[in-house]
Amino acid sequence: MVASERSSSAAAETRPDRTGGVPRRILRAGIAGLAVLLAGAVGVVAPGSQAAEASGNQLRAVNALGVEASPTPAPFDRGSSVSRGGQRDAGSLSAAAAARATQLGAVSKDLDATQLRTALSARQASLSTETGRIKGEANRLNQRGGFFRPTDGELGSKFGPRMHPILHYTRLHAGWDMGGNCGQPIWAARDGKVVLAAQAGQSGNYLRIDHGTVNGTKVETSYQHMQSFTVKAGDTVKRGQVVGYVGNTGLSTACHLHFGVIANGENADPGQYLEG
Repeated sequence: MVASERSSSAAAETRPDRTGGVPRRILRAGIAGLAVLLAGAVGVVAPGSQAAEASGNQLRAVNALGVEASPTPAPFDRGSSVSRGGQRDAGSLSAAAAARATQLGAVSKDLDATQLRTALSARQASLSTETGRIKGEANRLNQRGGFFRPTDGELGSKFGPRMHPILHYTRLHAGWDMGGNCGQPIWAARDGKVVLAAQAGQSGNYLRIDHGTVNGTKVETSYQHMQSFTVKAGDTVKRGQVVGYVGNTGLSTACHLHFGVIANGENADPGQYLEG
């Protein structure tokens, strides 16, 4: 009985296994190949850790069937590659933008400097033109005999006969009284040379300036009752220059400037020059 069972078992082992006419070994190999293909497909679809898990499942399935299979290569991580490429591109763009910004900054500074030089040149030209105009006007006034008003303030007595406020008799008032505050500046009426700066009796502190020939007439100006001088005899002065200060010296009743004009050695009406 035992011998019969062993014979049957041996015959079964040596007899080809068939399932529906197909050998079992071939069937198992086909199933293993199909499993490998399926595992590869899963590796492509499943990213990262899912692909590794699918690859492991593939190997386990093949081992379970008893068929050797080549390991599936690790799936290509496209996302990480794109990320690294994007970082490199972003770095390059940042460097290029910084370099361009530096270049534009330098250009901007050059433009600012150029514009500043242009503006300064234009301003200098304008000032030069204005200076020339002022000088021309001053020369014109000098040629026509115009005199600068020698101090501020209201006019008092003008040129002509009048009752003297201290001596109480009528005599020629040979000039114009103007101003009213002691210490206010007195200006030269015209370019010239100081010929006298001294105390002169009734005229008090007395200043006299020679202006040369004006329209064919030798002209001088006098400044009387001054508080003090800022120039001395022999000094050259310019029109509008401070030559002293208003005072109340000599035969005077209050602070004021007595301004006189001497034309060809004779007293003349200052109004002909100050208003002309």
